[in-house]
Amino acid sequence: MSIRKEIYLELRKKYGDVASWAIWSKPVKAPKDRVGDLSIFDSPDLLKQLTGEYMFVALCGSGVHEKFIDRSIAWWNFHSSNPNGQDYKLRDATVGTPTEGGYITDFIKYHDELDAKKAVKFVETHPELLHKNIDALYEEIDLLGMPILIALGNDSYNLIKKYLPGYSAVFKIHHYAATVREGQMKEEILSGIKQIKQIIKTNTERFVWHAGDTTLTVDGKKGRFVNGVFVELP
Repeated sequence: MSIRKEIYLELRKKYGDVASWAIWSKPVKAPKDRVGDLSIFDSPDLLKQLTGEYMFVALCGSGVHEKFIDRSIAWWNFHSSNPNGQDYKLRDATVGTPTEGGYITDFIKYHDELDAKKAVKFVETHPELLHKNIDALYEEIDLLGMPILIALGNDSYNLIKKYLPGYSAVFKIHHYAATVREGQMKEEILSGIKQIKQIIKTNTERFVWHAGDTTLTVDGKKGRFVNGVFVELP
């Protein structure tokens, strides 16, 4: 399933600086070769290589790749040339699976933190940022047409289940920074897809949650953020 041009352009316009796609240039010799090569997105056949059926959701940016990325170029995230980076593991895991060409994003955008626990605590104690991220994730899901979500690690998975409780088409695999045996993440992806396909057969409503269902408390008042403005509930 390829991506329509107008959907691709809308995603690039809004999230090209925080998200990406599960396509990478092929390595030449070493496993990490060409992970940071963004020329892959200049291919005239790019849209045919992308799919909206799967969406990987990591937790947040780590902030340790600044010397190895160019933020002026869209889709740099998850494509770091950092020699100590682990992005190549996600490349290896997706190649040859239905998720190759899938969308990749972070649950927590606009805030980098290397420590996962600190990242979760920060976003959950900053309601405006939390709601901004929930709305962004909802929009990405909507633009892609309700994809199957693949959480990268427990922290991302727990946030999805907590703040998108009605979304049943979600499973988790190890984060690519984790220590796993060769081929393990690919096995987890294929196994997870098989299980989710069974769930979808019996549950056609993948997405019954809406951003507006989430209420937050700010300065003792209950409400939600609409376009960045806090609206108090009656």
